[in-house]
Amino acid sequence: MKTKRKSFYKFLLFWLVILPIYQDSPLSKILGAAGYSVLMPVALILITLYILIKGKIPREERLNELVNLGIYICGISAVAVAVWAVAGNSLTVVGEFLPIKAVKVCLQYFSYPSYIGLVLICARKVGTECIERYAYYTLLVLTILCIIERQQIPYAFQKLHSAGTFPYWRVRLLTLESSWTAMMIYVYSFIALYYGLRKKKEAIVGSSVLCAAILILFSGAKSLMAIVGITLVLFVLFLSKHMNKKIYTRLLICLFIGIIFAIMMLPNLISAVQSDIHNYTSVATRGYTALIGIAIGIMIPTGVGGAVYLGVFPEVMRKYLYLFDRLPLKLDTSEIVSLVTAETDEALTVKSGLLHYNMYWGILGSAYLTRNFMKVSKALKKNHVYNNELLRAVFWGAVILVTFACNFSFEFWLLYIYLICLSDSYIRKSL
Repeated sequence: MKTKRKSFYKFLLFWLVILPIYQDSPLSKILGAAGYSVLMPVALILITLYILIKGKIPREERLNELVNLGIYICGISAVAVAVWAVAGNSLTVVGEFLPIKAVKVCLQYFSYPSYIGLVLICARKVGTECIERYAYYTLLVLTILCIIERQQIPYAFQKLHSAGTFPYWRVRLLTLESSWTAMMIYVYSFIALYYGLRKKKEAIVGSSVLCAAILILFSGAKSLMAIVGITLVLFVLFLSKHMNKKIYTRLLICLFIGIIFAIMMLPNLISAVQSDIHNYTSVATRGYTALIGIAIGIMIPTGVGGAVYLGVFPEVMRKYLYLFDRLPLKLDTSEIVSLVTAETDEALTVKSGLLHYNMYWGILGSAYLTRNFMKVSKALKKNHVYNNELLRAVFWGAVILVTFACNFSFEFWLLYIYLICLSDSYIRKSL
């Protein structure tokens, strides 16, 4: 009976690890943006079933703090909608009925701690190594998908894309657009690499590095190129705090890897950024919406909740558009203008996860979440987790990505709970 239960948890964990890579599911036709990943409804349903069957919820300090943030979003959203209505504003903004919008945002947020709880339950049953192994398998799958897609562009995997448009000329794997691949390539590559290093299996280390190189080169994601370099710098900084011969050797290896990376990637990164500045809207849109997301969270420290932001966000964007005329560099603001005058909420977001949620829960909520992230990082060091310098560098690299370039996604939360489980496993070994 125990063997069957363990097999079930392994089976469930496998799908929890691999499913984050599918981000253009048919559920988007029903749930909109919340349905891009099948994990949003699946995580909520499965955790509800677990609670009903077991009569308990998975307990973990840092997970509990994320749940508290979700409860806060629900409360502030309700208050903000009430204040918005009392002020005489319409409850329908850009085609969305604000009370319903608030419910959708809260459900989408709660799908993240639900997912974390499910991975935590499975990892406690079958061990953290299963996460590493399945992440390695997923990295291999991503690489195969990438190679196939390169051959089939611009009409690759048409039957697997529900919202993605065609023709599409960049590698986007199973996501809606190419920029969404950055976090998944980053997370799965590093978990797989760490798996090989921890198990001292050269074949896994070598194949992980090769797969990561293929994915980075073929995807062309600028944020991914940049964050790999930043992660190497962070790794060196963490290592430099306790020098010895072994550390010196590792620093020299990092320096060698960094030089190779710079030679290979830096020219492509500079060229891509220059091209974006002169020919596309992404630099202006990402930068401006990020600044507006920060500004709203600071001006209203408690946040405006998951619904009223639809009225506040475009109004603040409109108010400060004149700043672009004062810049020495001419940027394409056409996409920003379209967001200001948007009639739907489809693209009305800050183009990064943490800064978008900064509007929901304000700077107070962001500070609370940052404190949570610091606990995860400190636990790795405190519990003397193997090669914790690398893990901490990767984690903060992921946090930087989700702050400035990527949305909150299930693969980010997979890395988050993996590090917690890994740290906890070292506590149990020391008992």
